[in-house]
Amino acid sequence: SELELTGSVSWMSSGTWDDEPEPVDSPSFASPGADFDAAVGDLWAAYLDLSWRLALDEAAGLKPAAAQATSALADLHAAAAALSEDGAAGAFADLYLALDARLEHLAMSPDLPAWRERFEPVSESIDQLATSFGAAFATPVFRVHCPMAFDDRGADWLSGEPEVWNPYFGSAMQRCGEVTATVTMPQEARPAAPEAMDHSQHEGMQPMVEPEAEVEPMPTEPAALREAFLEASLALTEELVSDRHFGAVEALDALESSLAALAAATPDEDLSRLIARVAALRPAGTDIDSLRLAFDPFSAALVDFVRDHAATLQGPLRVAHCPMADNAAGDDAGASWLQRPERVWNPYFGDAMLHCGSVQEVLVPAPAKPTTSEDGSR
Repeated sequence: SELELTGSVSWMSSGTWDDEPEPVDSPSFASPGADFDAAVGDLWAAYLDLSWRLALDEAAGLKPAAAQATSALADLHAAAAALSEDGAAGAFADLYLALDARLEHLAMSPDLPAWRERFEPVSESIDQLATSFGAAFATPVFRVHCPMAFDDRGADWLSGEPEVWNPYFGSAMQRCGEVTATVTMPQEARPAAPEAMDHSQHEGMQPMVEPEAEVEPMPTEPAALREAFLEASLALTEELVSDRHFGAVEALDALESSLAALAAATPDEDLSRLIARVAALRPAGTDIDSLRLAFDPFSAALVDFVRDHAATLQGPLRVAHCPMADNAAGDDAGASWLQRPERVWNPYFGDAMLHCGSVQEVLVPAPAKPTTSEDGSR
């Protein structure tokens, strides 16, 4: 199972995309005018509302959002009469027929699992709309993928931001997934190109050296430093879940630096156990089996650390246990670890026994959902 974290957003993380994905390369058609653009904008807004409510488990607001999407599609169908480019009208007609039927099916969903299942084909149609008529979109469209959706079959959805808010799992695994492509990026949303410099009057001038990309500074507040250390710890967990030995070794850099920054900022806090456990990880990194054995005592120390600071850390944070995992003590007690998802993702076995074990304790619950009014607004 490929659970990308380094450089991307995933189920373990709550960061944002730093390196913009490459745009999708596909033939597209020009927009026929402002009415078409406005209708696309309304449909896109309704789709994002559906996705957001599914990610937050807001069942009460789904029917109004689906009705808004259907209304916007009808307006878009009327505006599509202005399509004149060769092939555009036919491409839109096929797209419209599929999306209209899919939205009708979605609106008839009897329960939240059905809404999630029927949201996927709607997402496919919106993806095709953004691919074929990207010029009509006023904001960027990102494609996001969750490899664990629908019993590990995997599924895509679209987002207006390069962030992961999973509509297929909701609060159970809200951050599961990764941004895989930029479907469309409006010209006005792209970074401005630097103006060319005229060097004709500057013979002998040294070439300009591009400055190195700025590295986001380490936070200084203890609460933010604890969160940074926690995220680095979960990144290591994910690399082990995915059987990525070299990725796990690379994850140690952020783990060590974040813990060092935390120790420097909190001299009165006893972090000696954590420091010792982290220090033991790198010598064990010669192979993944040895690293997993060293990960066991580190996880025990991490769980105690989270327990001590549960009130200030972002949830959900769960303790999972696998009775079959080898541990540093060499006994039959198994091994535990920290994770966010409700479903078990085993760092000691990886793909061999990915879901072996059970969640034993919730140390930090998931954030409270926003309240929803009777009309479905947040």
